[in-house]
Formats: sequence, C-alpha cells, structure tokens
Amino acid sequence: MALLLAARDVSEPGWELAGIELAIRAAARPPEQCGVTDAGLCHGTAGLAHLYGRMYQLTGEGVLADAAVSWAERTVALCGPAVDAMAAGQPAATTPDWPWNGQGLLEGAAGIALALLAASLPAEPVWDQMLLVSTGLDATVSAR
Repeated sequence: MALLLAARDVSEPGWELAGIELAIRAAARPPEQCGVTDAGLCHGTAGLAHLYGRMYQLTGEGVLADAAVSWAERTVALCGPAVDAMAAGQPAATTPDWPWNGQGLLEGAAGIALALLAASLPAEPVWDQMLLVSTGLDATVSAR
C-alpha cells in the first residue's frame, strides 16, 4: 500500500507496477501462512480486508477485490461466535479467545466495525486517513 501511494504521489509508474505485483503476490498467499490469528484492524483479518480493499480502489485489480472480500468473510467468521455469546448475555470475561482486544480502534471491536462498514458501503471512508492509507476520491492510479 505504501508503495502504491508513493507511486501515485510522485507519478512513478515503475513503482506502481512493483506495488501492484507485490500486492497480487501477497493476496495469493494462503491465509494459514499469514500468521493472522485475530480480527483486529492493526494486524488481523479486518486490517487485511481494509488494505486489500483500498489497494483494489487504487489499482482496479480484481484479485485484490477478491482478497478484500475473503478477509472480510474471515473477519465475520471469527467474530460471529463472540457476537453470538454477547447477544446471549455471556460476559466477555468468561469467554476465552475473543477475536479482538477490547473496544479500541487498532486491536478492538471499533476498528473491526469500521473496516466492515467501509467494506459494505460505496462511499470512500475518511477515517483511515490517520492510518495513512486513505486514497482520496481522485487517487486512482493508471500505469496499466
């Protein structure tokens, strides 16, 4: 993502192509080899879903859209049992292995919710500017 944004900012097509190739290779990596064990925005499934979605917005590469959807689906699958337990009134302290760490943005439920919301709406999110992954509405790159 950083390479794609840098390529856009300095109009460097070679960097853009390298960034696209790297993103596509990363998207092809089997999920079980990624080391992702939680759903958080910082280093979990929601974060990967959001980054792949943003890279798709920059490049138009369908493989990246597919990766975004796949990681979003993994996020929902990870969170489903915990959400069901909460809905049944089970306190968090009695349920081990929650897929998030608290209510916060980077590792918590708020970040997961924002990533899933961003994936489900056609409008480009602006909240991710603080993560330096915001693409801007006119940010589409076009080396290909």
